[in-house]
Amino acid sequence: MKISEFSVKHSLLVNLISVFILIAGFYTLFIYQIRREAFPEVSFDMVIISTVYPGAPPEETEKLITVPIEKELKGVDGIEEMESASIENISNILIRISQDVKDKDKVVDDIKQAVDRVVDLPNEAEEPVVTEITSGEFPAVQVALSGDLPENKLQEHAQNLEDILEDIPGVSSVSRRGWRDKEVWVEVDPEKLKDAHLSLEEVMDALQKRNMSIPGGKVRSDKEFNIRTTGEFYTKEEIENVVIRANELGNWLRIKDVSHVRFAFEDEDVINKSYGTRSINLTVVKRATGDAIKIVDQVKQETDEFVKQADPKLKASYINDIAFYIKRRLGVLRNNGILGLFLVCGVLLLFLNYRIALLTA
Repeated sequence: MKISEFSVKHSLLVNLISVFILIAGFYTLFIYQIRREAFPEVSFDMVIISTVYPGAPPEETEKLITVPIEKELKGVDGIEEMESASIENISNILIRISQDVKDKDKVVDDIKQAVDRVVDLPNEAEEPVVTEITSGEFPAVQVALSGDLPENKLQEHAQNLEDILEDIPGVSSVSRRGWRDKEVWVEVDPEKLKDAHLSLEEVMDALQKRNMSIPGGKVRSDKEFNIRTTGEFYTKEEIENVVIRANELGNWLRIKDVSHVRFAFEDEDVINKSYGTRSINLTVVKRATGDAIKIVDQVKQETDEFVKQADPKLKASYINDIAFYIKRRLGVLRNNGILGLFLVCGVLLLFLNYRIALLTA
């Protein structure tokens, strides 16, 4: 039996199927709302391992960071190719996963476990960061906070807003641009050092020994207590009162006697500005499963509410809004669909009865 004959004999079934398809389509479009993206998600089958080793030359970075990690990675199955680049302060290892591997997620997990097994890295080195390269997680929008405010106050507002944006469903992470870490500058007076018969190394050693936090073991009685020696600096006065040298007569030489202590910010290579003043940009990165339009709309809503309650001088602007381009493409798709429907109806009306033509369309 042909499809046409079956459809004529079972018209009720065909009509029910048509109605079901229409209902399912409207439900998916308006109620369920399928995820809207600018680009399809693509997996590049690549993993990058980045390790920061501050102040280390390329040769030392390769010897102490890159080589130990590469040795541990050789035991991981599914790796097709491995490339490394050791430059000043950082080690990067690029891994290409074999196309023949069935479970690529397992290979990525094995790579992370192999990196975790490397325990002989220098103490000054930061923890290695393993990142799988995919197109699923990408920046959805940038929020630029600016205003005629002191930099520390602007940072306080940016940090509070960052905590709010990270709690939005579908947001993977929030990164900062234009943020300068705080530093403490101990500016030593050479003349005072000379008068006190001190060296710069003695000043550095006194600060290093005082600024520490180390475990001291456990004390067990009826209960068990952990002991920890804490001596980290929190205020300017604590640094100024560090004792460099003392004797039995009670003569103490402190940091403030030979230097000036002040808080500052690290040097910057790039200056971010918005509305003519310094700005801190918060880049909101969406998850692969998140809807870009929903996330951007909620980011704007939360930001606008935050700015209203914050300092009147604080301003917010939005940069690289990916939802704008998605809405524009969806608009083109909608207009083309409507135009196509009218064209189909017009052609069918020329040759068929209007009821048959509309139903067919």
